[in-house]
Amino acid sequence: MMNQLEADMQLHLWKFVRGDGAPQAFERWIYQQPSLETRLGADLYLEVISTDFQDSEAVWSIRERLGSYVHSLSGAPCCCIRLRDLDVVDMGSFRAPAPAFERDRKWSHEDVMGTLVEIHRRGEPRWWLWAAQCTACGQAWLVGSDERQNDIFCLRRLEQAERNAIEEHDRWPEDFDGYEDLLRIGREAGRGVRFADPLGSSLGDTMADLARARPCIKVSELASLLNLDDDLAVELAHRAEARDGVTITFDVEPSK
Repeated sequence: MMNQLEADMQLHLWKFVRGDGAPQAFERWIYQQPSLETRLGADLYLEVISTDFQDSEAVWSIRERLGSYVHSLSGAPCCCIRLRDLDVVDMGSFRAPAPAFERDRKWSHEDVMGTLVEIHRRGEPRWWLWAAQCTACGQAWLVGSDERQNDIFCLRRLEQAERNAIEEHDRWPEDFDGYEDLLRIGREAGRGVRFADPLGSSLGDTMADLARARPCIKVSELASLLNLDDDLAVELAHRAEARDGVTITFDVEPSK
């Protein structure tokens, strides 16, 4: 079993490998670790201290080298340490994204979510929001489940004080308070689906919910969030206004 010093060192290495924190902060940390050379070995340590942390290509290269190293270490049987502080996990099977450096291995969301158990739920109207704890390592997560649009879990690592606030006072971080937040995070992570029958899908309900949460939201914004072309977004927006009584700003015109 590793001691606390080894655990802290592994945590800092993983944090750099997965892309959390500034490379310059990692560089400063390196020179504060007198035992790091012993842990990494002389060759890898020399590569690390010789890296130009201002050069993005050099940073990527050393992250790959350190990624191979940290993957060889023992640890808890979960994926928590590999996930970024804010990450996206697809429902179903998917390829582990860079910088996980496991491109040849297919993942399932069960690899990530299988060790997470719900400890608190936000409740209506934020039906998508819950807090979880990993049964393997104890890490707590804020979880936003987007099962309606992109089939993803949005995960944000929780500090102990944040977890205490949720469990003891029902006081939540605001990161996923809006369903729009989940759609935006999914879009920025490159997720986007297209429905075979968009007019008969849940898109209209989602659009109405977004307009209730932010009255006068622009059609162009809805199109971007929901991965729609302008013509379809305009048609769905008109339907949402007529059916649900919401207010939408029509800042784009249909092509016909």
